[in-house]
Amino acid sequence: MAITINGSGITSANIADGAIVNADVSDLAASKLTGALPAISGASLTSLTSSQVDSGSTTAKAWVNFNGQGTVAIRASYNVSSITDNGTGDYIVNFTTAMADADYSTVSGGQSNANSAGRNYIGSTQIVSTTAVRIRCVAGDSYFYDYYQIFNQVFGA
Repeated sequence: MAITINGSGITSANIADGAIVNADVSDLAASKLTGALPAISGASLTSLTSSQVDSGSTTAKAWVNFNGQGTVAIRASYNVSSITDNGTGDYIVNFTTAMADADYSTVSGGQSNANSAGRNYIGSTQIVSTTAVRIRCVAGDSYFYDYYQIFNQVFGA
């Protein structure tokens, strides 16, 4: 059975599950949408994959918040598999899934200690490959420094 939406109203009928695949409602006036909507069963909902949600270059492709002092440890992350500690203030962020190409953009920041007081973060990032980015942390007086928290975000296609 069919649903008809036109200038004079909406005519509805019983429709089998999955029968509606595509619908164009761009010209439907809000004044025509009245009445109660049917309940949606949780069983009929499906999960979105990351490719359905993240289809452009406007969302972070990877991000990480990690401990840069003592034993390097990831606090929270997305698409980051590990951190390599190359020495004082020098880290490699390794991606779980590679970037599409090495033309991505990356930004980082840091906090020198737990109470936010102390040195200003001055850092640089270097795109190593599609699978990793290098972060170098320098204290305000130009020497490498292990920050309490280091943050990095990656954007790209």
